[in-house]
Amino acid sequence: MVYKPSVGASGGIMLGWNSSRWSLLDHSIGCYSTSALLHDPSSGWKWTVSCVYEPQTSVERVELWAELSMVRASWNAPWCILGDFNVTRFIEDRNRGDTVKPDMELFSDWIAREGLLDIPIPNLAYTWSNMREVPSMAKLNRFLVCPD
Repeated sequence: MVYKPSVGASGGIMLGWNSSRWSLLDHSIGCYSTSALLHDPSSGWKWTVSCVYEPQTSVERVELWAELSMVRASWNAPWCILGDFNVTRFIEDRNRGDTVKPDMELFSDWIAREGLLDIPIPNLAYTWSNMREVPSMAKLNRFLVCPD
């Protein structure tokens, strides 16, 4: 297991795997992510998995994307990223969205630059709600993979 402790009640990230199938070759704990380079001894296959808990500000988001890009460049293996990105990509990712915001475009641009696919989470239009009587809802959690 690789983990980044929470600060107060938020920001903690834990990444676990089946150690009878996968062995840990390396790991990285960043400001907003934990990543592991895993190896299947029976096939020799290696891959990277990263879990994120993205910050709230635009500056910190850019820092996370740079952090993840460095992980990818360091290990150069098939990659899967999952977690709470705290930003939507499209207007339809919010039940009350009506304009495209710069962070949305920057996030989509980073995904395209890294060559990632945004895998839909079945039967789940939104992953966050403010839980009010008339709620605001958004799709903040993502599952991104590289095509290889």
